Parts: sequence; C-alpha cells; structure tokens
Amino acid sequence: MTSINQTILNKLKSLGHKIVINTARSKNYDHQYFEILKPDFSINNGGAVILDNNEKVIFQREIPNIIVKEIIKDLINISKEFSIQT
Repeated sequence: MTSINQTILNKLKSLGHKIVINTARSKNYDHQYFEILKPDFSINNGGAVILDNNEKVIFQREIPNIIVKEIIKDLINISKEFSIQT
C-alpha cells in the first residue's frame, strides 16, 4: 500500500466514511493491511468470513465436508492437477 493510499483512506475515515477490506485471502494472510488501516469491516476468504472492527466474526459460511469430498472426486476425474485453498 502506498503512503498516498493510506493517507486518503485515513482522511476518508476521519470524515466518517467506513473502511472495508474485501479480499479472497484470509485475514492472517493480509494482516499488515489490517494493522495499517484498522478497517470497520473486512470481507475475507472470498466472502466466506466477515469480521467487524474488533475482528469478531459476524458472518461465516463453510462448505460441508461431504460436499468438499464430492468436489475433490470430480476434480480428480477431470484433471491431474488442481489447487485447493483452505
């Protein structure tokens, strides 16, 4: 993050705007942005987890294991190489 981006986001926050981080990654992966921006909310893991400004989970959705196993079986049938993020 550039210093100008950080300055602008901090200015917007001081004017009462909410700051929200939206990422496909986990909070732990992008922790430096959370420490710098201290967002009001963060949408993580491609929308599967939403945290408030105290890092309390306010929404979480997981794919049931039985469905994950079926997806993996299908992937194995159509490709020898694939990537899974957990």
